[in-house]
Amino acid sequence: IDPLAAGVWDAISAHLGPLFSDPSILKIGHGIGGMDVSSLHRDFGILVVNAFDTCEASSILRQSKGGMNLAALCKHYGLQ
Repeated sequence: IDPLAAGVWDAISAHLGPLFSDPSILKIGHGIGGMDVSSLHRDFGILVVNAFDTCEASSILRQSKGGMNLAALCKHYGLQ
């Protein structure tokens, strides 16, 4: 989706906002705690609720600073 196409930027909040703010829908992403969530809030006023960040989980499981990148994480668990 090209967010800069005519009419798309203004429609993002109306279409994605209810999905991201619905606590009954689990959102899963890799590294979403960085810029993704804050950008959605800053640019569109969207609050992300009930989200799971696989990068953060990887970091906790590995007990190290920074989690695995998504490709390495998938390879580690045989999800290629």
